[in-house]
Amino acid sequence: MTKISELDRRIVEILAKDARRSNRSIAKEIGISDSHVRKRLLNLQKTGAIRVGSVSAVSSLGLNFGGEVMLSVKPNGILEFVKAVSKLECVTMFATTTGRYNVLLSVTVSDISEFEHVMATQILVHPSVLESAHRIVKTVYKHRSDIAAVRDRK
Repeated sequence: MTKISELDRRIVEILAKDARRSNRSIAKEIGISDSHVRKRLLNLQKTGAIRVGSVSAVSSLGLNFGGEVMLSVKPNGILEFVKAVSKLECVTMFATTTGRYNVLLSVTVSDISEFEHVMATQILVHPSVLESAHRIVKTVYKHRSDIAAVRDRK
């Protein structure tokens, strides 16, 4: 993971609260020039410390159904599984964990039939999957995407 300076952290925190803030507004708050803010942001993007994009309300895209999938995956098959499952657009989060289930996925789709189809045809059929369990997400009361760390693995 890329280490960032205290100045960069302050810039990112400001943008996490309001991503529409201008470089000039950020610069004024921190006490540096707006060109310096622009350079810092470009460097953060180049090093992969931040990504610039938009976050949609998934329900507005017709994605109204979600599930958390816990999987027991053969330890020597996790990297192969990562490559296969990371390509799926409906997998919105992928993490390795401790315990009986060593992989956790968040899957967001339009309805339960699509969830079952993805599970049966793309996730559970992988040869490294030993066991699975899942929970259906009924209601999301809080979801903070601004604190999610982004880490690309080669």
